[in-house]
Amino acid sequence: MTLLQLEKYAEKLQKRMPPQYGVKKTELKPRLRGIAGVKAVLIDVYGTFLTSAYDDLWGRNEAAFKKTVEEFHLNTNWEKVRKLYYQGIERAHRRKRKKGIQFPEVLIEDIWARILRKIGKKGVNKFRIAYFFDWVRDRNKLYSDAFETLKKLKEQGLKLGIASNSQFYTPINLNILLRKKSRGRIKKWQQFFTPGLCSFSFIEGFSKPNKKIFAKQLKRFKAEEMVFVGNDLFKDIKTAKRQGLHTVLFAGDAKSLRLRKGDKRVKGVKPDAIITSWKQLLRVVG
Repeated sequence: MTLLQLEKYAEKLQKRMPPQYGVKKTELKPRLRGIAGVKAVLIDVYGTFLTSAYDDLWGRNEAAFKKTVEEFHLNTNWEKVRKLYYQGIERAHRRKRKKGIQFPEVLIEDIWARILRKIGKKGVNKFRIAYFFDWVRDRNKLYSDAFETLKKLKEQGLKLGIASNSQFYTPINLNILLRKKSRGRIKKWQQFFTPGLCSFSFIEGFSKPNKKIFAKQLKRFKAEEMVFVGNDLFKDIKTAKRQGLHTVLFAGDAKSLRLRKGDKRVKGVKPDAIITSWKQLLRVVG
């Protein structure tokens, strides 16, 4: 299956199963401190740029496993598939940790390939089944004003980048959603974001909070010339601050906001600014 074929499959699936959830407001108040000298804005994807149905994770996972077993006629029960799924991820993580990789990332299509081998199911494309499972579970869409805000910053001369925990389907979803939002003017994510400022964990082999996620960006700009926008106080804000970047906490969705109260790892961690809607970012770096 080529990338083009996979993207066409993804588009059809998104039409068949559109997003069915909204955004839940938080009680956190915005803090719109202006940040000067910014040349590049980097963003997290899930829970920051794209919505994710974070609430009721257990229920959504169960539903996704059930639908995947049914869709691909796996001839086994969903509990076994779920067990093999998490076993495969932990096994891959252990192998990478033994090699000294902090916060390792897996290739989720390989996890599904292992599952298919274990249950003796042939003829199912590992990319197709991996995409189906993820889409059924999360069904991402753009947060309101996210595209318009970044477009304005780009028009002002700022470069746009990404530092995200992600999988092969992340660029595919970005292509589809950006194409829809731009009415076809943007066909690939590389037309909107600067590829040299983008780090996807499935390509890098490790995920946030591994601070190396910002390594390539730091070769292009000084840390103080970049702002990172994320929804997780530990994985996003603390990781970026450790590298000297300015930080903005996206607190526009209670389902995705991760303040990690009581977690000692975020003690004393404070973002430079807090936004509860994307358009507020223009008052911080615009």
